[in-house]
This record gives sequence, C-alpha cells and structure tokens, in this order.
Amino acid sequence: METISKNNVLDIIQKLKSELDTFEVDYVSSLKPAINIPAFFMVQDTNGEILYGDFKALESLGYKLEDLDRRGEKIYQENLNTDFQENIAKNFKAVAGGEYETRSYVAEIRHRKGEFHLFNLVSTVHKKDKKGTPKQILTIGTDISAIKVNDNQFKRSMNKALWSLVTKRERQIVQLIMQGFKNNDIAKELGITVRTVETHRKNLAKKLNVGNTAALIKFVNDNRLPL
Repeated sequence: METISKNNVLDIIQKLKSELDTFEVDYVSSLKPAINIPAFFMVQDTNGEILYGDFKALESLGYKLEDLDRRGEKIYQENLNTDFQENIAKNFKAVAGGEYETRSYVAEIRHRKGEFHLFNLVSTVHKKDKKGTPKQILTIGTDISAIKVNDNQFKRSMNKALWSLVTKRERQIVQLIMQGFKNNDIAKELGITVRTVETHRKNLAKKLNVGNTAALIKFVNDNRLPL
C-alpha cells in the first residue's frame, strides 16, 4: 500500500495550523509519532454538506494528487462502503445535534483497485453560534488499515487526542476529583459555584465519552494523562 511520507504528514499539520483551531492540530500531531499514516480533514455544516477540506491524503487509496485536487470530495463520497452509512450518520448527528462534543467511529473507503481500507473518523464541534449551538463540524480521517502498532497504543493515542479538548479549568477539576473532592469541595477550592462545577463535569463527560466518575478516573489513569 502506498503511504505518504513523514514530510507530507508534517505539511498536512502545517496546513491545519494555518486554517484550523488548536484541537485539530493537536489531534494529528498526537497520532503522528505513533502511527505513520495519511490523514484528511473536512468541515461540514450541521446538515452534512462539506464546506471545505483537504483530501490529498486519499492518495494512499491509489488516486493521483491532481484527481484529489479536482474531486477529492467526490472520491470520498462515492467510495464509502454503504454498510457504514448508518453508523456514520448516527455519530455525525450526535455531534451536530449537541449530544456529544466529539465522536470517534470507523468507516471503509474503497481503494482505486477495488479493496476497502479501514479509516478511523473523529468528528468534533468546530464552530458554534452565539447560543452555543453547533454550527460547523470538523471530521479528521486516518487510514488505519496498515497500522504497525498494537490496539492499546493506538487507543492511547486517540484518547490523548480527546484529552487535548479539555481546558485548564477542567483539568483542575479532574485533579481534585482524583483526590476525592466532591462538587461542594471543588467549588470552594476553586472559588466557583457548584453549578459551574456540574457544568464542567458534564462537558468532560461529553468530550471524553465517559459516563461516571469511576470511568473518568480510569480514563486518566489508563492513558497516563498529564493534569
């Protein structure tokens, strides 16, 4: 399988730095050291219409760069394995509707020669309106068909990417939670209201896809995340 070079991966990251926000850059950067694979990105409105993107990384599927410059979006859309359409739509809707800040899922895209390659897709809220409602969704796709690391290492890289979404204040709250502080104690320690603490905890649950305190602590410990 053809893969783009390390220099091309760095070029993609530089392009992201110039066009997108911190999370997208951190996400691709966190994957690069562990996984030498192509990554593409696209920004969509909440109805799923693609507003812009960079599909040159689909060169790994046997397409020429000039094809990807002209019709990268169509190549992506026309070669998706339809068996994954329902799952893609479900996860995209969950982010676009504000149920989750970020969702990670997989899909298959057809190689020019006919076989399918497995891609990991991460969709996250890119822009919100003044009311805080999602307005644009960023999706980053990485070809994981030829990953040369084990599942645990890949999962840890993905979770570190999700951790990059967590704000400084939210990390302070996580640190106190891990020390056994309850919401009232956290509020007093940080000089904020209990309601604010509860809001931060809800945001953490959305960003990290954790359902309770035990799952949050396990997430941090298992992935050896800095606080």
